[in-house]
Amino acid sequence: MIPAMIKRGYDPGYASAATASSGGIGIIIPASIPMVIYGVTTQESITEMFIAGVAPGLFISFGLIIVHLIRCRGQQHGEGMPAISIKHIAVTLKKGFWSIMAPVVILGGIYSGLFTPTESAIVAIFYTLFVGIFIYKELTLKGLMKSLETTSWLTGRVLIIMFTAYAFGRLLVQYRIPDIIAQALLSLTSDIHVIWALMIIFLLFLGMFMETLAIIMLVTPVLLPIMTGYGVDPIHFGVILVC
Repeated sequence: MIPAMIKRGYDPGYASAATASSGGIGIIIPASIPMVIYGVTTQESITEMFIAGVAPGLFISFGLIIVHLIRCRGQQHGEGMPAISIKHIAVTLKKGFWSIMAPVVILGGIYSGLFTPTESAIVAIFYTLFVGIFIYKELTLKGLMKSLETTSWLTGRVLIIMFTAYAFGRLLVQYRIPDIIAQALLSLTSDIHVIWALMIIFLLFLGMFMETLAIIMLVTPVLLPIMTGYGVDPIHFGVILVC
């Protein structure tokens, strides 16, 4: 995305910032790995997490679009691009139909109860293999092996994070750290809006230095009991945490 934007005349810094900020929407709008990790950690419904993430993800998307339109107004970045028309959109949708169907099949199956979020991963794999090999004919054996290698590294990293974070979470609970933090917060304020503000500032600060999955695994055992003690729904807390 960044080279394509620079080619169109965008400032390299702006292109990088736009790509980085918009890329974060990928873990809010389902299907989202961090939401799966949160669901596994808390034993909450992953399907409900997916449904709850749609509206915030769309709001953030529209917000970014508006900022982008205002920021780039009057700049000739669209010169030479095909005009937006019903015919152009229809042709593009026809070319990418089978790719667009991937999230439709996955999310449709989850929301309809046809398969679970865990089973949807298997469906996604076989669907993309079929489309890549037999329809678009772009997926090669070499490319497949490279994908398997990358997946192995990613999975191993996540499992190490989950193992150590789970052990740390158990220690926190054993030493009643969540209760101590909850009492400290109660001594400051009992206003749920102030508690939410402090929570979001804390999570933003952590997000500057720590990896997403590690944060979810580490802070959930500490913060979730505090928030549920204030009457906050675990799904609501999970969506805020992921955002």
